[in-house]
Amino acid sequence: YIAAHDEEIVGHSIATAHLRSTAEGRNGQLAAVGTHDTYARLPQIASPTLVAHGDEDGVVPVENARKMAEHIPGAQLKIYGGAKHIYFIERAAEFNADVIAFLSGD
Repeated sequence: YIAAHDEEIVGHSIATAHLRSTAEGRNGQLAAVGTHDTYARLPQIASPTLVAHGDEDGVVPVENARKMAEHIPGAQLKIYGGAKHIYFIERAAEFNADVIAFLSGD
């Protein structure tokens, strides 16, 4: 994906530079990931839930999405084949359509 969309990715990166996290923010996120666990509380989620994930995510294993969807009552699971951690950009049109359909109740 990156090789085929280099110009688009660079343009997006430049346009959103002001949104980048700080080193302190990234370190805080890593610390939270290592110590925060709400897995046992997933069954308490009562709101309609869409769990989305890329099946080639090298940062967060796709199995995590499957487990979340299994433990959230009535959750819908959407796995984007061939997509990585930024599936919502790699497959933006499909992802956006899926979110709109989910929110619309379609």
